[in-house]
Amino acid sequence: MTPLYHKDCRALLSAVEVIHGTPSLEHFSSRALAAVKKILSCNTICYNEVTLPASMTSWITEPAGAMPGPLLRGAFMRNLPEHPVLGRFLQRDCPSLKISDFLSREQFHKLALYNEYYRKIGVEYQLLAAISTGRRQSVGLGLDRDRLDYSDVECLRLDLLRPHLV
Repeated sequence: MTPLYHKDCRALLSAVEVIHGTPSLEHFSSRALAAVKKILSCNTICYNEVTLPASMTSWITEPAGAMPGPLLRGAFMRNLPEHPVLGRFLQRDCPSLKISDFLSREQFHKLALYNEYYRKIGVEYQLLAAISTGRRQSVGLGLDRDRLDYSDVECLRLDLLRPHLV
């Protein structure tokens, strides 16, 4: 098992405190993003509410200025079926996953999803976690980086925070 250090545990407890201190459901998405940012570094983080069949009903990013415009958002939605991780989340409850768990960087770069969306916003690595909220709905968190893929310890941190997000 991947070890967690004292600083990891302190950061996790701080993140749990943020989540459980959420005053209402309307504040949950922003508090969830703040909590995840306490335990993982990323360029951007996105909170999505997904309703099947594959439509996003909510799309919130941190920093707020990272929100893609309508053309890029359209490119994402058009190429959504190519995403190697999202389909797995919609099928069942599972631990956090990285794009690199399924595709090499070269394979990722060949996707229209990468060329029409991720390349344009500077995303090379992504870590995702999903929370099932119903039979046809889930909440997804996507953490993006332009350099350095996510480590096993970082995946573990997100997995340990996940029950508190549920």
